[in-house]
Amino acid sequence: MPERAVQEAFRALADPSRRDILRRLSGGEMTVAEVAAPLPMTRAAVKKHLDILEAANLVSAHAAGRTRLNRLEPEALRAVSDWIGYFERFWDARLAALQAAVAAEEEERMLNSTITRAVEPTIAKTVYFAAEPARVWPFLVEKDKLGQWLHRAEADLAVGRDFALLRGEGEDARRVCWGRVLEMDPPHRMRTTFTVNALEGLETVVTYALEAVAGGTRLTLTHEGLGAAGDKALVQLMAFDGGWDRHFAELRAALAAAAETNREGE
Repeated sequence: MPERAVQEAFRALADPSRRDILRRLSGGEMTVAEVAAPLPMTRAAVKKHLDILEAANLVSAHAAGRTRLNRLEPEALRAVSDWIGYFERFWDARLAALQAAVAAEEEERMLNSTITRAVEPTIAKTVYFAAEPARVWPFLVEKDKLGQWLHRAEADLAVGRDFALLRGEGEDARRVCWGRVLEMDPPHRMRTTFTVNALEGLETVVTYALEAVAGGTRLTLTHEGLGAAGDKALVQLMAFDGGWDRHFAELRAALAAAAETNREGE
């Protein structure tokens, strides 16, 4: 992809509303009305954003009967991802060197000390949403709603079944995280196994507990088992700790958009 085209793509991606639109289209082809449905903007505004994304080759549109469908263009998105990936590799190498240096220093310290401390293996998060548990629950288990804040699922989550959360479409789709639903008590509690490639086969356990509070829901997440990652435990704990914070911020935004759509429909 030419450098100028990459620059145009980044200009288009600079607007958070357009990034929201791309997230919507990650679920598949949509009309302007379908894209706009959960977003806090008019169809006309969404159409203008789609035109900019199309000019940047991030989105394309085609006629399907009397409707016009919009879809992601994986080639342009892959070029942007490759460009960012260069810098990820840049930092990966340097972070690996930093990690090695810290590990060497820690090993020396441990040799001179009789005291060792284990990494706390559990992440615990408590977040609040201005929506009752029955409205929050679908965003934890329904495949399309999961895609609005985490990653879209192959199918709705169900107790006793394996699940996989995906990024990309069609042949470009790849598994980001996966596991099995161990327990489910709608809309109060769900417990699943959970792993990603970086965990190299280690299965962790994630539990969501929803409790009604005045004006909304208190969601408590516990992510257990990361301590079993050995010398990589702290790195994984830090990565998932920040990751859950980012995803819960997106869940709060998705719930707010859904509430606004419901109010407009009343």
